[in-house]
Amino acid sequence: MMQDVYKELVGRTNLDIPVTTLLERVTEHFGLGAIIRHEPILEGYEDLNIKLKTDSGKYVVKAFSKEKRLENHQDYVRALVELPKAGVPVAKIIRAGDDSHILRISGSKGDTLTIVMEFFEGKSFDHSKPGVGDVRKLTCYIARFHNAKFSVSRNYDSWGAANLLEEFEKKKNYLSAGDLALVRPIVKEFRDADFSNSRLRKCVIHGDIQRKHVLKDNKGNYCILDLGCMDYSHAIFDIGVFLATFAFNAKSASGYEKTFRLVVAEYQKANKLNDEELNRIHLAAKACYCTYLLSSSYLLATGNRSQETLDWLEFARRGLRVHRDLNIAV
Repeated sequence: MMQDVYKELVGRTNLDIPVTTLLERVTEHFGLGAIIRHEPILEGYEDLNIKLKTDSGKYVVKAFSKEKRLENHQDYVRALVELPKAGVPVAKIIRAGDDSHILRISGSKGDTLTIVMEFFEGKSFDHSKPGVGDVRKLTCYIARFHNAKFSVSRNYDSWGAANLLEEFEKKKNYLSAGDLALVRPIVKEFRDADFSNSRLRKCVIHGDIQRKHVLKDNKGNYCILDLGCMDYSHAIFDIGVFLATFAFNAKSASGYEKTFRLVVAEYQKANKLNDEELNRIHLAAKACYCTYLLSSSYLLATGNRSQETLDWLEFARRGLRVHRDLNIAV
């Protein structure tokens, strides 16, 4: 059973060696000691991620997806190095004896870049509601992220709110009639908005700070995961996605305006938002629900009926039903 799971996950990469061989090469290259046990991390759709325990500690081994460009993988590594300098808590990347962070493994279909990070002993917010303090702290980290001093290559994310118009044209035929009715008005609103306006700040964004991608330990420390959706895009998309997937309650509009104002006020302590940005943040949040609905519907229609996909489908539907007609005066 475990072999079948690994086979599917390895298929995301260009690896043509067994997982045991991969881990042996990783532990040798990074000097991690003897392997005690390992298990696949099943969250996500792109990379191969493995939780590894050795006699020197606990780690996460990441073998990057074959679907992304080499530049995107290098950006991921650069971000893990640079973000802590900006005060953003991310997993600590392991450096090998030759001073490198990457193990390149050649295969018959191409190379696979592999990295190792220390395992962060914390729990995600997937099954717990973030408190006001959590929302405030993560907003602060988003602002710091946007001020970090590194650059990234273009990285198209099919789930990304910024790509709503393109994704709608590709995947609208996979929506049910009811879901299409939810999405179409927001697509029109998005199309009418002028996102080419130079007054809308662009920077390096995380792209997907959701509850599954934030860990918190019993000492109150945080760790932001999964930098695979990073892009150079409008800052308001990061804020909107964070509101939609972390801060808002997708089941109810209760507290919506209070949460919105909390996030905006905290963000503006570091980065001032102009009126045009303020008036587009909620649209960015609604666009996030739309792209999640489009992507999960497409996956279901093409054979991926995993619980993760079903959960995202229902999450996006609820979010649109609750938030599509809400507005806020700024």
